[in-house]
Amino acid sequence: MKNFRGFTLVELLIVVAIIGVLGLIAVPSITKSIPGYQLQKAAREMVTCFRQARSMAIKFNRDVAIEFDAANGTYILDKGVTNKRMPPSGNISEYYGSTIKLGFPGRSDCVHFNVGTSSGSDAGDTIVFNSRGLTKKTDGTPGVMGYVYIQNRKGEGYRVGVTGMAANIRLDKCGSPGADCKLNP
Repeated sequence: MKNFRGFTLVELLIVVAIIGVLGLIAVPSITKSIPGYQLQKAAREMVTCFRQARSMAIKFNRDVAIEFDAANGTYILDKGVTNKRMPPSGNISEYYGSTIKLGFPGRSDCVHFNVGTSSGSDAGDTIVFNSRGLTKKTDGTPGVMGYVYIQNRKGEGYRVGVTGMAANIRLDKCGSPGADCKLNP
């Protein structure tokens, strides 16, 4: 009597069927979560750009600006000197996927910088870090603070910005406690 070891064809077919069913269950949930990961990556890289601008300003003892172009979905770090276009391909939607763009549902703007408080005068679409790492308006007015909004097609969003006179760089997920992007510019 020989002792055969291995699997029968029926056992292999059952295992393949189980793997197929698990794959059918997992694929939709993975594809639903991809826009969230792309959005998070875009927001974190924008925070990195803010930090890099502040670091460059301190290191090189000069003003460094980040200029946002909402219409084209781009922002440029240190225009005229290093001209580092962010994201590297130029357009947010092209780089992170067509679901990601500057802006937030219910808002007409996506860049909201003010001088002083959140109700202060409009500072435009550019934020400048000075040699001390503090923010200012392009005309030199100190104390610019505010946010840039980024969203995906599912209506999820983040705001990246600078708060307080010490130019604290923040990343907030919209809808999280204290970060209602629709009400809180």
